[in-house]
Amino acid sequence: LVTEVPKEFARKPRSTTEVDCWKAMEFRLLLPYTGPAVLKSVLHPGSYMNFLTLHCATFLVSSLSLSHQYVYHAEPLHHHFVRTFAKLYGDEKVSYNVHCVSHLAPDVRNQGPLDAFSTFPFEN
Repeated sequence: LVTEVPKEFARKPRSTTEVDCWKAMEFRLLLPYTGPAVLKSVLHPGSYMNFLTLHCATFLVSSLSLSHQYVYHAEPLHHHFVRTFAKLYGDEKVSYNVHCVSHLAPDVRNQGPLDAFSTFPFEN
């Protein structure tokens, strides 16, 4: 995948074995783009399906032209992701960041698509 990454991504993807060292931009590439292909053979089927739920919900609220239309479809997906995350990994693993996923839809309704209020441009 390294040779196929668009120039808009400042960092080239590293192996999933180095995930502890990844920067935010590497996760930004994984969630909407490479994750479905990369994680299919890495994650347990239940975890993979939960990732796909987050992937789809993120896609729905990321589009500049479509986020306002699909945010209402994304909201139940976000809540389903958080509930399923707790079932898969335990309530103690639901960090603040995981909990915040359940608030993305209202944020998108108020602020616009995810990239409109992202801090990724400031990472480097």
